Amino acid sequence: MISLRRNLNGNSRGLTGNNTCIYHLNNETKIIVLHRYDIGGPGDDVIAVFNCSNNAIGSYKIGFPRSGEWHVRFNSDSKYFLDVFNDEGTQEKVVTKDEGYDGFFWQADVKIGRYSALIFSQDPPYSDPDRPVVYD
Repeated sequence: MISLRRNLNGNSRGLTGNNTCIYHLNNETKIIVLHRYDIGGPGDDVIAVFNCSNNAIGSYKIGFPRSGEWHVRFNSDSKYFLDVFNDEGTQEKVVTKDEGYDGFFWQADVKIGRYSALIFSQDPPYSDPDRPVVYD
C-alpha cells in the first residue's frame, strides 16, 4: 500500500494527486468506486473499488476512464496477506469494453471479495525504470 501511495512503481501517480471523484455508489450492493488522479492518463489514473458487504460478487460492471488493460495493484482479500482470506477478486487484470458506463466511455466486469478493496491502474507509457515517464 505504501509503494502504491508513494507511486514507487510509477503506475499509481493518481494516489499522490489532489483529485478524487466518487462516481459509483450502489446502496443496494454496498459498492463504492472512486477515481483518483493527478493529471490523468496511464500510470496516473487509479480506480479504487470497495465492497462494504458480506457478499462476494463474481461479476460487477464499473466504468473506467481509459480503454485497455487495468491491472489489480492491490486486493485486500488476497491469501497473500492472511490464509483465512478468500482470494476472491483475484483477477490480475481486466480489459475494458468500448461501452459507456458510470459517465465514462469504457467499462469492465470485476470480481470483488466480501468486505474488500481493489485498486486498479494502468501501466505508464514507458515501463523502463531508467527512462522518465512521459505523459501526453
